[in-house]
Amino acid sequence: THGGELMGLWNWTVDGGDGVDDFLVAVSRGGDVLVYHGTDPILPDFGLRGSYFIGEVPESRRLGVSHGGELYLLSTYGITSIRDLLQGHEPGHAGSPSAKISRALRAEVQEGKDEFNWSLHVHPADGFLQIVTPFDQQGNAFQYCQNLLTSGWGRWQGVPLNCAETWNGEYYFGTLDGSVFIYDGTLDGTLLDGTIGQPVNFEILTTFQAPENHATYKRVGIIRPIGVAAGTASINVKAVYDYAIETRLQAPPPLGASEGSEWDAAKWDEDVWDYSLAGSSLRVGALGIGRAFAVGMKGSASTRLTILGWDVMYTVGDYL
Repeated sequence: THGGELMGLWNWTVDGGDGVDDFLVAVSRGGDVLVYHGTDPILPDFGLRGSYFIGEVPESRRLGVSHGGELYLLSTYGITSIRDLLQGHEPGHAGSPSAKISRALRAEVQEGKDEFNWSLHVHPADGFLQIVTPFDQQGNAFQYCQNLLTSGWGRWQGVPLNCAETWNGEYYFGTLDGSVFIYDGTLDGTLLDGTIGQPVNFEILTTFQAPENHATYKRVGIIRPIGVAAGTASINVKAVYDYAIETRLQAPPPLGASEGSEWDAAKWDEDVWDYSLAGSSLRVGALGIGRAFAVGMKGSASTRLTILGWDVMYTVGDYL
């Protein structure tokens, strides 16, 4: 209906409760999605199950990925689930996989839909779905990443990722200059010749909350991040008020590049032995006042750092 060449064919097998169903999904450049049902086109039970529209798709052959009984497709609507389409949901609805980032993602797909770099990937070992985007006009690259357990979204920034693939349980990605990297370890840029990399920098901004109500002002006094780590991390925490998402946190003191070592590979008096896994928390004073607030955190870590949450102590004023 909407034209364009065939961008790809995907096999989708799903158990609907009454046995295994096999689907063949075809996607056109204009955004038509044709879903065929059956196992063999020469059999009488093979036929068209439905025709849908998901918006124009990028100029890419890797705009679909399967995971956990789902088939996801990338288009100007964001990420659409084929299961949702078969159940009568519109692409880009409030419960779609990319609903939380749809405002930013839709604009970027629309602007860069003629680029070939777009692709979807799943790394099962670390449990994330990644959207690889083209480099911008300044040569910068970033990728959207979704935690498949919590459905939360984040971004990789400063990673010159041009293509990626999961192979033998490991996640590999390549850059424009032909270098190949592996997503492994807790330091960034470690080389095969033994050169130690640098701690990974990170930045977090939670959702904005207006406890009690949205009409009164709140003043945050203490923020306590809680997490689990097996090494060292350097962090700075701040209260951000009234949806000031452009706020930039000051970087904490730099962290030394060290990584846990293993028996038969490390040397006494030279290498750092691995730390034990432990829970930790840090109380930080906060300033400012506003009707709604979020927690901003910036830092670097040379360990796998799991943030469990934040305790926030605040006082509520009167209507202003």
